[in-house]
Amino acid sequence: MRVDEAAAALLRLADKHSSSLQDMSALSAWDLFIDFAEVPFAVPEVPDADGLLYQFGTHAFTGEPTFYLDLVRQFVVFGSDEYVQIAGVLPAIEE
Repeated sequence: MRVDEAAAALLRLADKHSSSLQDMSALSAWDLFIDFAEVPFAVPEVPDADGLLYQFGTHAFTGEPTFYLDLVRQFVVFGSDEYVQIAGVLPAIEE
């Protein structure tokens, strides 16, 4: 599968999980991320061409401290130093 089809592939998997991305529980989002990680994509044969990343932290974007976890799949673009990232934010968990 081509990298430019990655977002659509993620949405198809979400449909199979019977959840909209906005209403998904943290556990369902993790399961979806694991399934998405197993989908093969055509990427250059270079180190880190297809990577799974995460970032987390507590932020007060809405005024209240809230824990956020972002899960990301990152691809190298053929013939470029650029990356494409497919990311989603898990439901926020208030502290």
